[in-house]
Amino acid sequence: MLLSSPLRSSCMLFLTGVLVWFVSCIDVATCFTVLPAQCHHRVSKLLNGNRDGNAAILKNSNPSGMQTLEVVDHKRFLPTGMQVNTPSPQMDRAVPTEDSHVSQGTQSSPTESWTLVPLNFDDDIKKLIDIEKPYYALKNEHSVIDSTGESVGFVCTFRREMPISRENGGISFGEVGRHTAASATVAAALKNPKRGRFHYLASDYTCDVGPLQGVTKGVISKARDGSGDFLTTDLDEDEFIIFCACNELTKRAAHCDIYLETKDTTWHVNIEMSLVSAALFNKKYPTVNTDDENSCRDCNPYASIDGRCLENKKWYPDRAVHDWVTLEASLPSFSAHECIGHFYNGGLRAVPHSVMLFHNGDLIGEAIARLTNRNIPYKKLDHAHGAMFFEHSYREGKVSPKHTKDIVRRTMSFNKSYGIKMRNWECQPQNLNIADSEGLELQVRTYLRDGALGEPGSTYCAECLVKENDSGLVCYKATGTFSLDQVH
Repeated sequence: MLLSSPLRSSCMLFLTGVLVWFVSCIDVATCFTVLPAQCHHRVSKLLNGNRDGNAAILKNSNPSGMQTLEVVDHKRFLPTGMQVNTPSPQMDRAVPTEDSHVSQGTQSSPTESWTLVPLNFDDDIKKLIDIEKPYYALKNEHSVIDSTGESVGFVCTFRREMPISRENGGISFGEVGRHTAASATVAAALKNPKRGRFHYLASDYTCDVGPLQGVTKGVISKARDGSGDFLTTDLDEDEFIIFCACNELTKRAAHCDIYLETKDTTWHVNIEMSLVSAALFNKKYPTVNTDDENSCRDCNPYASIDGRCLENKKWYPDRAVHDWVTLEASLPSFSAHECIGHFYNGGLRAVPHSVMLFHNGDLIGEAIARLTNRNIPYKKLDHAHGAMFFEHSYREGKVSPKHTKDIVRRTMSFNKSYGIKMRNWECQPQNLNIADSEGLELQVRTYLRDGALGEPGSTYCAECLVKENDSGLVCYKATGTFSLDQVH
């Protein structure tokens, strides 16, 4: 049957519309299919800002309480030339190094000046963050302010407290985690337009260790100190500098880059944190364990931590398929006193992630020792660091000649031993372990990555899992690479 002219026209218009809709769907699907290769830079530009360093972040700026969003500019930067494992593409930023006092690119002009503004923990920081002393141990805190008055970073120092364990170098990666995370918390809190207390909970982070880059001294030399000299010239072997930049901040998340530097090494930590208001956190985790904060005012369990408390160690070699060793151990439940300062007084006490890292590092060292059949001893200090420390103590009259001889004897025995050194680390924290609740189970699976087994300079992969021993609740999963170095 033939259709009338008006009806035929309507049908043609309908079919044309269907065809146009179908083609548009194909285009959209094609765009998402090729997103990683062709569309990612456009989407990234919309979400993260232009590549010149100016990013868009969301800010609640309506004083009447209405949820309106305002786009504001925020400077972000990273040192050039450093290879970093990072999940986002916006890492083409620059930070001044010791030899280059001005950041490169279009982000910072040669005439732009920075200023160091001193901060006081009790007056400026304590009420904004979720941790307190003694877990919080940062000193000499300064906010880095640009010429517009915007905070572009946070710089501070700290003193090493925790043992070196089975590692080489001046500091263990567990302690690096403790202080870099604390600095990220402060940097994000200073950037947060809401002045109330928030929990800044790490959700994902990476750490890369390489030769000294001079980032921290470059920041300090670029900044004009409004309070006198930043205390860098008087630092001893147990003191270190941290610089942290909060590069992205939304209502629910923060992203920070942190640089911790020793005399010959740069630790770069790239961390993503979830922001949770204290009120909301306390609803989810009601306070169930507090001790008398006055009786523990001078306590510091982190300075007396001992990695030799791992229990129920079991190991499983399998050389038929691949040269690898699995080592398991357990930790008893932590008391609220052992978690003091994590979190703030009057709030919930939870086992710090860095404490788990410290014991995890001890287990990694022992697993590599079993795999390689090398002596990797537990120690308070590394060989060179310990020798300098005790020589200084002897000259100051703090130790007797008898004690010095004993130290020299034990130091010389290190010459026949080895230590591990972290090269990179990637971790996904998942759940808190509440104090006075369950103990922890730790598992490390390690195998040779590069080099000859047991030889200096060889590297090893470590796959790690930490979970509660009864519920099986996962606290974190992590993978890392470690080198085996002979103590000289």
